[in-house]
Amino acid sequence: MKESNNKISIIDQFIYAVFKTKEYPTLVKQGMGRALNFAFVMSILITIMAFVIPLVGYQLSLSGLRNFFKEGIQEFTIEDGVLTMDGMIDMNFFGIDVTVDPSVEQYTANDFDENALAQILVSKHNVIIKNTIFVDNISFSSLKDITINNDFLVQLVPFIYGTEVFLVIMILIMQFLWYLLGAAGYTLVALSFVSLKPTVSQTIAISDLFQIGIYCKTLMSFLTAMNESLGYPIGVQYWQTATCVITFFYLSKGVSAYMAKDKKPPKALS
Repeated sequence: MKESNNKISIIDQFIYAVFKTKEYPTLVKQGMGRALNFAFVMSILITIMAFVIPLVGYQLSLSGLRNFFKEGIQEFTIEDGVLTMDGMIDMNFFGIDVTVDPSVEQYTANDFDENALAQILVSKHNVIIKNTIFVDNISFSSLKDITINNDFLVQLVPFIYGTEVFLVIMILIMQFLWYLLGAAGYTLVALSFVSLKPTVSQTIAISDLFQIGIYCKTLMSFLTAMNESLGYPIGVQYWQTATCVITFFYLSKGVSAYMAKDKKPPKALS
């Protein structure tokens, strides 16, 4: 379908996609480029809501990383393969459970909490790191000629901020690709829907159905990002079910509106 000369704004695209399902043919007329641009803007919005806002909010709660490393944690030193620190630390840092206990000689993988997705355990002689992909064990004896302390962490703050920017960019790219992948999945569902009407399926363009797949995800993608930013007040399992049901509703309404646009009243008999 060719792009329409009457272009509508991103905000109007959002309004049509969520509140005016009968206008899906108008959205499709905007062309593939406008649909992809809309998907990218939605990906930016999702990334900001689900990742950037919680990240910035958490750092503000720490009064900034520099202040946190200087005054928010106990003074410590890792030197000659040994951690020296008064007391211990048990906290959640960026969603990672962190335990620092110099009274423990050495942690092993058996000490991890099975229910924790990401965890860092620091003992007198080593640190072990667990996430959903791997488990890593670092012995302090391997950190030769390096002294790690609070000031060392403060010096790492610019690098940490740079890493965060890189992560935001990578998450944005992944969100965009995931958004398009989801739209492709809904396109297949739409194809099976229109195939029930052979006269329509012969003239329908898959690219148009793909655009409908992009727009039908709008509401639940936005609400899912909001649910994530609030810490999942609605459980993931229930939310995924609701997402599928509501998105399928928008898909069916959008496809129906698209199929109805070409229907013309029969000519009157003379």
